[in-house]
Amino acid sequence: MTKECRKFNAKCQAQTSNLVPTERGQRSDVVRHVLVDLVLFTATVLVIYGISSLPSSQVLWIVLSVLLVLMVLWRVLHLQSAKIAEIPYTCGYASANGKDVYIVSTLHISPRSERDVIAAIAAVHPDVVMIELDEERLEFMRGPSQRPVLQQFQYTVENGTDSSDAVPLVTQRAYWNGEFAGDQISGPIVLHSSGSSRFSPSVSGCIVLVEDPGLAPLAQLAFAAAKEEARALLCAAHTARAGLSGQQLPAGRLGNESLLTDLRVATRARNMGYPPIPVLMMSQNSSQQLMAKLQTATVQGSFQVLPDDFPRRTLRRRICQEMAFALSGIWLLYGVMECFQVDAGDEFLAAEREAQRRQLPCLCIDLDMDRLCSRFAAAAIPYPQNLLASLRAWLSVPRHALRICFPWKCALTTKVLWDPGPD
Repeated sequence: MTKECRKFNAKCQAQTSNLVPTERGQRSDVVRHVLVDLVLFTATVLVIYGISSLPSSQVLWIVLSVLLVLMVLWRVLHLQSAKIAEIPYTCGYASANGKDVYIVSTLHISPRSERDVIAAIAAVHPDVVMIELDEERLEFMRGPSQRPVLQQFQYTVENGTDSSDAVPLVTQRAYWNGEFAGDQISGPIVLHSSGSSRFSPSVSGCIVLVEDPGLAPLAQLAFAAAKEEARALLCAAHTARAGLSGQQLPAGRLGNESLLTDLRVATRARNMGYPPIPVLMMSQNSSQQLMAKLQTATVQGSFQVLPDDFPRRTLRRRICQEMAFALSGIWLLYGVMECFQVDAGDEFLAAEREAQRRQLPCLCIDLDMDRLCSRFAAAAIPYPQNLLASLRAWLSVPRHALRICFPWKCALTTKVLWDPGPD
């Protein structure tokens, strides 16, 4: 979510605060839905039993033909109002406590999805745009053009009793640096020779500058440096790693390796958690200037670790998530899409760009990967409330089937309309 959109969060919450229903209203809606579901479920069972007991199959075709004619007549006689007709046909309408809500249903691989989202926003002039996507996936879809906030770093050169002014630099940070948010890291900078992942005891209490990390995982270097009680790790951007040169820095956070690489690092470090020290990467030009000064003088470095709200997970949690997604078939679906180079989800970026252009709040209302697994685990355990919810879901099948055949305007519950999460 961009800074411009975050500024509208307080305004959006104030606008939607009156959407929260009372506890009495929620209970009455539940009781009403349960009674309707029981009546429709009983009627459906009786109708199916009556039709199946008839000796001739022609009656079944007659009933289906009559149902089809009634569905067509219903749609002809109950056309949407002129206001609804202006929006795309994939857009549904609902009302809750005097608030109008438009839900755009899109097919992620359809090229028309992006146009439908823009047309819907232009037609209804909403107060807020909500994306059914979590912050992590939206950040991944934005690509390298949306660079996150860089970490500030500064150093001073000491020649005997004299010291120069602090030289500021911008560096890219590792994804686990947020675990040390607010910590002030300072100490002498020492140079570590390239080509070795082992550090000498002399790096204790120092900030270690690795001239060329090569293709070694940064987490592995961080574990090795922390073993010798180093305070932080500085790396130089190199062509061998990402084709970087000059003042270029990686666009995304550092340390996002494959699962197999993380397993190898955890095996060598005997640790499945986050690396115990922060890691920064500076540009190639900045690292060359710093290494030249280290040859003739003592250099002191310091920085304060910035907070980072971007979702991060340990190897333990990542293994559990990968296994769950592999068993559920989600990774198979995404693998097929990547195999055929199918672009999906452009409507989310289109909604964010359109909201920014119109200066509207744009919020991510979906669960992130961490809360998704915890929510799934809480729902899968056979607690009494989960069993009752499953029973209610089966009882509601006839009601939803009836609404598919004969759609009408309905009021959605606030939990569906507004669930921004802890942020």
